[in-house]
Amino acid sequence: MKQYLLCISLLFGIFFSNAQTDSTSFGIRIHISNGTLMKSNGKVYKNFTGNSYAKDATGYASDFSIGLYNIFYDEDKINLGLEFFYDRTSSKQFPNSKYSALNLAAYMNYNAHKISPRLFFDMGFGLGYITNHQESKSNNEIKADIFIKLGCSYNIHKGVYIEFGGYPSITEIVDNYISRRRYYFGMKIALDGIF
Repeated sequence: MKQYLLCISLLFGIFFSNAQTDSTSFGIRIHISNGTLMKSNGKVYKNFTGNSYAKDATGYASDFSIGLYNIFYDEDKINLGLEFFYDRTSSKQFPNSKYSALNLAAYMNYNAHKISPRLFFDMGFGLGYITNHQESKSNNEIKADIFIKLGCSYNIHKGVYIEFGGYPSITEIVDNYISRRRYYFGMKIALDGIF
């Protein structure tokens, strides 16, 4: 528990210390997510890393995500973003298997100024630390997964963004058996000037 508090305190310090400059934006992010657990269907195929297991979606279930973000602006329209958030993933076929995670994502935030100066595209990677584990006798559970962040946001008002996208995992949370996949819709609200 002390490790969680120390990590969260450190992240808050990084976010708050950068919130006072004109080249950054700090705020909260709230998402409604639609996620599923991708379960191995038993088929094995070869790829560049060796053997992989084909997976099927187990039914999408709605959930939520809440956290913080910080964007470091650059004059070249490519900005760097950082998000720290909590989310939960479950599925319709396994309603009692809910995986909660603390996630940290780093991404590039591109302003599509030729289309619209208010339109942004996000692309990056993240690490999700699974905070709860389900009972699993035959498979090895993993405490973290790596995911891709792909998204699009639109600035509807100064410091208020509507966004949608996805977080497909590229690693499993149960070795060679289950991975997470999430899609989201929500908003980011800048808190610049409040702190």
